[in-house]
Amino acid sequence: MKIAIGLFLLLPLGLSAAQQGDQQSTQQPAANSVVEASRHAREQKKDQAKAVHVWNDDNLPKAAEVSVVGQTPVADNPSGSAAAVSGGATPVATPAPSAADLAAVTAELTAAKEHLQSIQKDLDILQRKYGLDEQTYLSKPEYKNDREGAAQLKGEENQIAALQAEIVEAQKKVDLLQSKLSNSVPANSK
Repeated sequence: MKIAIGLFLLLPLGLSAAQQGDQQSTQQPAANSVVEASRHAREQKKDQAKAVHVWNDDNLPKAAEVSVVGQTPVADNPSGSAAAVSGGATPVATPAPSAADLAAVTAELTAAKEHLQSIQKDLDILQRKYGLDEQTYLSKPEYKNDREGAAQLKGEENQIAALQAEIVEAQKKVDLLQSKLSNSVPANSK
């Protein structure tokens, strides 16, 4: 009796597994045909030439639609005054820097970059030394009683802060010199 009940319970599982196998075998070709169809469609799409946009008088932007960035030349200004072009302020012509000025700015920029790199290396070394000294200080069993070690760490922290401030100032100087050099080069090359 137990065997009959066991077979009765297993029979639906066996039938459903066989039906799933049949469904999978019928779904496999359908799935493969969909995959093949999509591959075929992609290949056809690759083979097609892309449409080329042809410009003509009808689709060219009109003069009123064009956006121009910058100042309007004096000749195009209806009032004809330079004050109207620059919004009320008269433009001041800056003299072109001489080659000696450019060379001086370039030399100063090179020196400033070298100084910046030097203090960045010094900061890196000091931070590494501080890390080692801090580990040594904290590894002592009674580090709280070591006032000399704490004072030494505090001094190193102050040196690191001073170098960081110096790096910020040196970077500002480098940025200023680079902008000065970049502003003077295009004016000279015109």
